[in-house]
Amino acid sequence: MNLLKKYIGRHFRFQSVFSGEVEQGNQQFKPRRKRKRSFFFFLQLLKLLPILCALGFGLSFFVDFSSSDELVIVGQHLSMEAFIRMISISGLIGFSTNWIAIKMLFKPVFRRPIWGQGLIPAQKDRIVWQLAGGIHEHILNEDLIRARIAESGIIQKVNKILIKGVENLLDDPEFMREIKAIAYLQIKSTMAREDIRERFTSIIDEKLDANINSGFGGFVFQAYKKLNRKEYEAILNNILNRVPSVVVEIIEEVEKETDNITNSIKAREADMESFFLRLVVDLLEHIDIRTLLSKQMAHFDEAKLEKMIWSATNEQLLYIQYLGTLLGILGGFLIWQPLFVGIAFVSVLLVLTSLDFILYRIKNKNIGKRKA
Repeated sequence: MNLLKKYIGRHFRFQSVFSGEVEQGNQQFKPRRKRKRSFFFFLQLLKLLPILCALGFGLSFFVDFSSSDELVIVGQHLSMEAFIRMISISGLIGFSTNWIAIKMLFKPVFRRPIWGQGLIPAQKDRIVWQLAGGIHEHILNEDLIRARIAESGIIQKVNKILIKGVENLLDDPEFMREIKAIAYLQIKSTMAREDIRERFTSIIDEKLDANINSGFGGFVFQAYKKLNRKEYEAILNNILNRVPSVVVEIIEEVEKETDNITNSIKAREADMESFFLRLVVDLLEHIDIRTLLSKQMAHFDEAKLEKMIWSATNEQLLYIQYLGTLLGILGGFLIWQPLFVGIAFVSVLLVLTSLDFILYRIKNKNIGKRKA
């Protein structure tokens, strides 16, 4: 084993397959959060709204508009009765409903008698299976792996390393000396065992009987065995004693044919590449990647799964949570004056939608020009 490690490490440069510059696609990829400064600033403003609404609600018990208070806009007299309480309660309701909805995704982690269980913990197995299926279908399926292996040329690299390694190994005089020495000593120690010698003696005797068993030659051979038994056994022992030397001689003859062996291997380079590719394909076909992924992901407990999802989406979920306050406040305005505020909301929505459409068209047109 040590001999193999020594010479394989010397002549088979498998580390070169993975050396060199790493391709851009192979570099460790860590996606950055897609957020702009304006998003961060707006999120901080949204976080203030629940506090302002809570303060407004508390203040409304002491200071608020009465039924006699009115706001005049475009000749319209709008009642301001309980305006602060209405707007603040609507904002708090919007915030609390979104907060509860987001918490219900993850909490309770374990099923409770009354509160049940969070959506993600309750459906963990299904979520894991669907995620594993998506990863298998679009990222780690057999066809994509096979294509990536073909693109990388790794099979061709390994094949060339094997051919070159065999060639260098056969040309290494130190290796050949050690092989002959090990073969000689190993075979000699094996043939010194009495049970081995008896077995091989019996085999040689049977082969001789099978090949010299007819005619005058067969008669003479059998007569010689009976009349000169000790001499015959000595001949068989001599044959066994020469086995280690004969094996070394065979190795030396092979050593002389190094060029023919390496040329023969090189001539079958394409066949070897096809063999390795079939081996990889057969291996991939016998691995259920989806089940493998789902079993690995199933080891995540509910808390770890929650942490993974929250760490990836926490800012977006917080944005949704605090945006509920703003939407609640806008809903409060709509409750206060449904017709007037409704018309204003629809007008603003139409303007923003039209502006978004125009800017989107301009952006796509500029991208098209740059590509052209």
